[in-house]
Amino acid sequence: MSREVERTWISIGDTPYYRIRQGRVNVSGEPIYMGSRRTNLNPRHAVKHAVIVGASGGIGQAVAKAFAGESWRVTSLSRSKANHRGRDSATHIAIDLKSVDSIRAAADEIRAQDELIDCLVNCAGVMQPDVPSHELSVTDWKAVIDVNLTGPFVLLTELFGRLTKPGATIINLTGGMGRFSLGMQGGRFIGYRTAKAGLNAVTLALAQEWGPLGIRVIALDPGWVRTPMGGSDAPRDPGEIAREVFTIADDGLGDNGCLLSNLRPVMW
Repeated sequence: MSREVERTWISIGDTPYYRIRQGRVNVSGEPIYMGSRRTNLNPRHAVKHAVIVGASGGIGQAVAKAFAGESWRVTSLSRSKANHRGRDSATHIAIDLKSVDSIRAAADEIRAQDELIDCLVNCAGVMQPDVPSHELSVTDWKAVIDVNLTGPFVLLTELFGRLTKPGATIINLTGGMGRFSLGMQGGRFIGYRTAKAGLNAVTLALAQEWGPLGIRVIALDPGWVRTPMGGSDAPRDPGEIAREVFTIADDGLGDNGCLLSNLRPVMW
């Protein structure tokens, strides 16, 4: 995939950065920046730090392995621990995305590391029971909204202080079932669809609000993937998605506030 890219060097304190932009401008004639990334000129930032949410299995586990295998330091967040150790040290922090207290405790542990976050990936997700919308219980509705939408949002706001310097990328894994451009085909699964559509809205809103700070916020629709939730008939492998996520993070692929599918921009 060819891209016309320009790097503009900037400095914040004693830390060098470069801003990456494509050779395009917006409606006001201003350059479109894909984001800002720390360089490796400062030894303190020679090893990049990724926080992976939902890393105990499926796509999240594959993503954590991909980053660790590329010498990133990985902090994985999930209810249960998984083995994804690569060449660099990996840290696991327990989190329950249905509990604000648990989310805040996990954020406290990350802040205690006294380290910036280069990339945060929201992979956590649960599916609701396959029942007609009018039969979905309030308990099941709340569970799917909490894990897929409220929890990730609360975590992002709690970690804002570790994402405020240019260079950070946030990647939210959404899904086709939450895309309006696909017409909510088939109906049903209203809680899951609402949560994923809401995560898309969070992505767009934060991209507008945090983009000027150099934080790039992107949504990725992974498609139908072979995971415990997706089933064995799905055509895509978690490793494929992990490689896409890593490319977005490490190569600076994707404009701030975009939705990608197969690494190409698509309609929301």
